Amino acid sequence: MIRVLHIDENSADRARLIKITPTASFTIIGSYSSIEEATGNGGELASADIVVLGTVAGRTIEDSIQNLKAMVPVKPVVVLIDRFSLDSLGAAFEAGAMGYLIKSISQEALFESIMLVILGEKVFPAQLAICWSKRRRMNSTPALRSDGGR
Repeated sequence: MIRVLHIDENSADRARLIKITPTASFTIIGSYSSIEEATGNGGELASADIVVLGTVAGRTIEDSIQNLKAMVPVKPVVVLIDRFSLDSLGAAFEAGAMGYLIKSISQEALFESIMLVILGEKVFPAQLAICWSKRRRMNSTPALRSDGGR
């Protein structure tokens, strides 16, 4: 059984994760609106196998991850965010996240992604592949390159 600690300021998102969690293989051991609330409550952070981190009021993604990593350095963190941002994705991974997913992800893909992170893999949204593909096409089009295609 994978023990998940969920932190997100949005109570509807916290309730949704609890509702869609496949109880045969996952259990939400805590669902909190802030890091302070999660860390002040009975050692659930220490007993979690993974932390799913949404938005936290007054904190950036990287600050939230760094704060969690300072408390439990080996705990994998998956960011579950509203919208894809290349800058946010980069900041999350630089701060130590193992996953960066969009809240609109399907239930199956979300929990498969969490399993991959538990197994040591990094996961990121399909939008990253789309951005990379667009950027690569732009960079390989001779008329658009800054060096004139040379």
